[in-house]
Amino acid sequence: MTWFDALLITLLGMLSALGLRLGLGGLVWGGLCLLTAYAVNRLGGSLGLWSLLMLALLLGIGATLLAQLVQRLTARPYRSPPLWSSAAGLLGGTTLGLTVAAAFALAFPLSPRVDAAGVRYVYPSPEMAPALRAAVDRSLLKSSLMPLWEESSGWQTLLLPDLPDLKGARQP
Repeated sequence: MTWFDALLITLLGMLSALGLRLGLGGLVWGGLCLLTAYAVNRLGGSLGLWSLLMLALLLGIGATLLAQLVQRLTARPYRSPPLWSSAAGLLGGTTLGLTVAAAFALAFPLSPRVDAAGVRYVYPSPEMAPALRAAVDRSLLKSSLMPLWEESSGWQTLLLPDLPDLKGARQP
């Protein structure tokens, strides 16, 4: 485990605590934020940069407002929220936190290397700062997520939206 893993775990803990605090609104918030990120990544190639940023901003603000509305409708003044509401918020925040941490772990640049066998991609790029590259390269979270490079799934769309065409090339 490296300091990079510790930062990702801290991020996960912060988003989980925020979801727990929001209660049922945290489940709505986490789910809608993931849905927004997936939709924006899916539409990334067909829309321009500014229209994509505006769409992400509007959907994110809408998700936050809807989550606050759900939180206010389910809140009881002077009482703690019911356990099921807190558990739902924890689930939403943890799911969003895991996804954000995974996206950060896979967000560093690739470097193509050409040799006699063809093109090979190296992750993380050797051109990164040595301390950062060593921490990312030895990261347990990064190591567990590397199979995503090879399979085509919704998780790949969500976490690796700008993945180059790796057909014919060896994956990192």
